[in-house]
Amino acid sequence: MFDNYKRAFEEELAKQRAEMNARTQGLCGSRGETTDPAQSTLRDRIMQQRYDCEKRADRYAGLAELTNLLEKNPEVARILELMDQLQP
Repeated sequence: MFDNYKRAFEEELAKQRAEMNARTQGLCGSRGETTDPAQSTLRDRIMQQRYDCEKRADRYAGLAELTNLLEKNPEVARILELMDQLQP
């Protein structure tokens, strides 16, 4: 019962890590390319990436807390699974 939520958490975590790795490689791999004047400044892109990472970190912290609570209270996990199954 709890395994569904744990698996979803792990899948989301793996997806976000892969996305962050791709962004990092893209940023590092763009040295030889010409820069477009309309493109945002490096500082703006880094600030946006930082904001995105902080937002993800908050999400992960919430998911980690939810994981711990569901492990301690398996009956709550079961209730949530039943509610999910009964939705149209």
